[in-house]
Amino acid sequence: MGAGRSLAQRLVADGEVVLDVPAKLAARVRVYSCGHGRTTGEHDAVWAGLAALDGTGVLPVAGDGALVSLRLLCDRREELAAQRTQAVCRLHRLLAELTPGGMRRELTANKAQALLARIRPADEVGRVRVHIARGHLADIRVLDARLKFFGAQIAALVTASGTSLTALFGIGPVIAGPILAEVGDVARFATTDTFASYHGTAPDRRLLR
Repeated sequence: MGAGRSLAQRLVADGEVVLDVPAKLAARVRVYSCGHGRTTGEHDAVWAGLAALDGTGVLPVAGDGALVSLRLLCDRREELAAQRTQAVCRLHRLLAELTPGGMRRELTANKAQALLARIRPADEVGRVRVHIARGHLADIRVLDARLKFFGAQIAALVTASGTSLTALFGIGPVIAGPILAEVGDVARFATTDTFASYHGTAPDRRLLR
């Protein structure tokens, strides 16, 4: 459903019948109808509708507030993680400027705090750098707390889903969450091949015939 996922959930909540038409099916109708794969806004809805009428590989969309909530939480956590990375990079740059010989790449909030406590700037520029560095460190502390909070919420929803993903080595709630939020009910994929085609790790051979 792509960008229409939120709209589909809203329509389902309002009592409308919504069908999930995979993009690959609509593409097949487009190729057979006009002989090429180029899209036009004028006809896209018609091609999707024809694919839905055929019914093959098309399933009704079910309301799932838990998955929508999981998607929102995962997106927000990703935003916060990006902000933290940015703050750490800026803090590292300032500490490298304040420390003779530069800084090692490995940096934690505690190491940064200990280092800032030892720095005695000799001029106004150094004092400004220390002031800004402390601000970045405070931001990182806040972001760490928020990441922990959102991580706990994601973990709770992943556990409640009953998924077996987290039983796989190396996959915890933070990784399983976005996968579940994106895939939804895996039963909507008839085979492993259609699932692989959906997430782009294998081509849909039907379109290559």
